Amino acid sequence: MSLALSALSTPLAAQGKITVGLAATLGEGWQIEGADLGIVRPLALGPMKYWTAVARVGSFTDQGSFIGGQRGVLGALALGLRTGSVTVAELGNDPDISRISFDVTVEAAGYVAANSPIPQGPRWMSAALLPTLRYGDPEQTQFTLLLGPMAFFGRGVDVRVFLGVRAEVPLTRGGRAP
Repeated sequence: MSLALSALSTPLAAQGKITVGLAATLGEGWQIEGADLGIVRPLALGPMKYWTAVARVGSFTDQGSFIGGQRGVLGALALGLRTGSVTVAELGNDPDISRISFDVTVEAAGYVAANSPIPQGPRWMSAALLPTLRYGDPEQTQFTLLLGPMAFFGRGVDVRVFLGVRAEVPLTRGGRAP
């Protein structure tokens, strides 16, 4: 109870951001296409500066089929750790500067699926190493592109390329809380 009360009494800006986006795997055969919704919270654990919790819902798509390429649905919970960002470039003038920055996200997810066409079966886990390119003001909305290898573990092991496009929106307007 005291932990929940502490989280609720923390100023909204300190609670982090909401992330919304699209997720997909790339390659031949059956692919995953879905939507992500989650939270991003600050963390102080060595080089890891943020943790994320993302709910993912989606479907399987046969990239080689013109008609009837959809089969099965899936849901997942993905937990991630993200390093601090390194600024690559700044665009604009003060006070409206947008940054292009780079960081790395490590993500682990547990999946459940109905009518799964992939060899891992109806339940599997994944691990991903996702280099991330960010655009926007770190105190405001940022747009991210995540692209990297994702390994699926279940009845077999399969490695695919993961592509994520997300927007991170702060829980408050106007920057930091006092």
